[in-house]
Amino acid sequence: MSTTEALLSGDPLTHTDDLRQQLARAQARLAERIAHRDKCDREYRATSDGIAESMRAIELATTPAERRRLITAHARAESDAYAEYEQRYQRWRQEIPEVTGPVKALPCGPNVALTALLVRHQILGSFRFQPDRPVQKITLLRIDAAGTRHRRSFTITGNDSCENLAQALTLLAERHRDRFAQFCGDDYLATQIRVAIARETSTPRT
Repeated sequence: MSTTEALLSGDPLTHTDDLRQQLARAQARLAERIAHRDKCDREYRATSDGIAESMRAIELATTPAERRRLITAHARAESDAYAEYEQRYQRWRQEIPEVTGPVKALPCGPNVALTALLVRHQILGSFRFQPDRPVQKITLLRIDAAGTRHRRSFTITGNDSCENLAQALTLLAERHRDRFAQFCGDDYLATQIRVAIARETSTPRT
């Protein structure tokens, strides 16, 4: 019986039961949508862009509670990324000698002046590593004022390693000057980054 029919019938119990059923169906649909949203958010967080954005959110957290919540989600993203790599490795290892490794985020690093630039210009980063050999594929991401995403990737091997964005940008600026300039988008930003790197390098440690 529809709600209109229940009202016309004059049966309040029937009307109440019908409303409860409608409410239950609406709540079930809402729960499905929330679950789907959470699933999509979790999958995105385990991508190169997603895990980089997750790290930046941790760095910008303003309260201990928010930071703990974000770290928990980030740790889950790292676990998901490694699980995704394991699946790809088992599936393709016979056909692809070097299956791209799992992804991790690059934090800003200790350079305060450079960190301010990274946050202001929305420069983030991640890397994929090979669990069985010293290889890192670095991916840098810059989101401009219009929301356009600019990326540059490069690979390092051997004794080189990147633990943060400061190190990654230093390597890119030193070894791939043209790609570094293209990534920055304009000479002014590129110069600012170079100056911040140079100052940190020249500052004596106490």
